[in-house]
Amino acid sequence: MDVIGYTKLQDFWTRHPPARPSLQQWHQAVQSVTWEQFADVRKTYSSADRVGRCYVFNVGGNKYRLIASIDFPAGRIYVREALTHAEYDKNKWRRRC
Repeated sequence: MDVIGYTKLQDFWTRHPPARPSLQQWHQAVQSVTWEQFADVRKTYSSADRVGRCYVFNVGGNKYRLIASIDFPAGRIYVREALTHAEYDKNKWRRRC
């Protein structure tokens, strides 16, 4: 998959340095797969959830959430937000989905 929005990941780990290895691992894993549907996402990330038009990934041992949208036919995943668990729980991200 082509990852669009890598700078959002970089911005997040600049503010939260412990997140860097987990987000980099997520990025590398996603670049090496081809997903055609949500079932494929779940094969790679069993904890991934679909919320509206977005997909939520648990990253860093459930410490962080990565919100993305996926264009399966184009093979692109768009990073919308990376959040701490506390930021995620405020549900402000749901407006974008």
